[in-house]
Amino acid sequence: MNIKKPYLLFGKEYLLLIISIIIFSVINILMAPNIHMSYRIVTFTLSLLFLKAIRSTPLRLMLAVPLLFLCSADISLSLYSWFTFKTPFNDGFAASTLESNPSEMLAMLGVYLRFVIVCLALLVLFICAVRPISGKMPSKKITGTLILIICLVALVSSLKFVKKRPVNEGAISELKVAARFTTYMPFFNMSYFLTAMQESQILKNISGAAPHYTLTVKDTGIDTYVLIIGESERARNMSIYSYKKPTTPQLESQKPYLKLFTQAISGVPFTSVAVPMALSADNIHNHNLKNYADNVINLANQAGFHTTWLSAQTAFGNYGSSVAGIAMNAKDKLYIKGYDKELIPHLKTALAKPGHDKKLIILHLYGSHEPACARYPSNEAIFDKNGDIDACYDNSVRYTDSLFGEIFSLLKQKNASVFYFSDHALERDPKQSAPYFHGGITPSQEAYHVPMFIWYSPVLEPRYQQEIGQVDSVYSTSYNDAAIATWLGITDANRGMFSSVNDVVNKFKNDSTVLDNLYQKLDYHSLRKTAQEPLPESSR
Repeated sequence: MNIKKPYLLFGKEYLLLIISIIIFSVINILMAPNIHMSYRIVTFTLSLLFLKAIRSTPLRLMLAVPLLFLCSADISLSLYSWFTFKTPFNDGFAASTLESNPSEMLAMLGVYLRFVIVCLALLVLFICAVRPISGKMPSKKITGTLILIICLVALVSSLKFVKKRPVNEGAISELKVAARFTTYMPFFNMSYFLTAMQESQILKNISGAAPHYTLTVKDTGIDTYVLIIGESERARNMSIYSYKKPTTPQLESQKPYLKLFTQAISGVPFTSVAVPMALSADNIHNHNLKNYADNVINLANQAGFHTTWLSAQTAFGNYGSSVAGIAMNAKDKLYIKGYDKELIPHLKTALAKPGHDKKLIILHLYGSHEPACARYPSNEAIFDKNGDIDACYDNSVRYTDSLFGEIFSLLKQKNASVFYFSDHALERDPKQSAPYFHGGITPSQEAYHVPMFIWYSPVLEPRYQQEIGQVDSVYSTSYNDAAIATWLGITDANRGMFSSVNDVVNKFKNDSTVLDNLYQKLDYHSLRKTAQEPLPESSR
């Protein structure tokens, strides 16, 4: 006798559905908890039931594939962020992703291939879970109505939220509503991308709003200034800072002409904020995108410098990025696709450009950005990758050092100076599949400790003898706008009256405040020294 079982709903035909809901719920509870978590779980469950009730295969797939891809990608982003950085995904990661070019994205997908595989596996699971069954199922009308009610509640709540919190000048209010609305949906992490897009829109509207300065420009004896911004370079992997491998022979040969900072720290552990903060009046204690308009390029322009921005971080998407929002103020701009040394011919062109008494040339490097193996040509590899997990990273540092050597050679007979700092550093944990990674919400000092130096041409050495030497106090690159202005010989009353870079360092050397990737303030001195040290009890 064929007896219908009352527990058919929980039978084998619903097994994949139940597994899908459990996976989604567990990951949201553990890795993305907030006040809307229950909404996301309910919406995801109702969406699966609604799709499962659609008998037409073409219609079901047309609706299911885009929705379930967003859900599976959302889970994969949460897993990636949690297992790589021990933190939920956030708008800092989203901004960095949006500001990446296609080749960088593809390279990063290769580094984190397992999360791409997880995304595809979840998509297959979810699509299989919504296959219709022969038995009785919840009505499409019921599930559809419930989904509609949840969406309406989410929309009304989002509108109220935005109304209570006025949108910043220049932002698109629709983006703010959409960002809030998606926090109720099973593709929650999309809200961070929408928030990053909103901030990008604000930046576009303020990047051209250069303030008017009341400046004093003194004669420094220097007519060519080269500012180099590194990427993801760790002081701990540089032999000039006592690293065991010879990664910086060029720098070490120039030590008689260097002001070397041994304890420079980045204000934040990711590029999209670290670079603008270093180049503008923005700072850790008053972080606001509106501060970006008050930057060293606008300052130099008004002081009569010819400004040039040369970047190895390609132009794709740059006019929506925080860094390029500042770069677009330079009188000449060029983005290349290639290795950092391919900037050298363009640097030579900028140096030879006639008709300008003073030049500020900024090089934005790709440096040691992951995957580090892609940051240098194979014929410039010094360290063997076989059995050495640090070889790629160390080779990228050595390649950057070689670039420094070429720049020093170009400038050694000129009245020239070079100012270098890395945007941020990286953590290192050899137990991770990708041993070098950005700092998260429980960073160590490694994520912030960056190289920084000022090089003075040998022809300037007698005049700048007092500036040459070692700076051993902690100094945050978030104050580099003041240091750079002073280096250029520009005095701006709003930045303080400094007669030398040493004055800037002395004023700010006691400020060891940094931000994590959730913009929480931390004291650098209280952080673990390395990512391999156990977390303090309060952070577990």
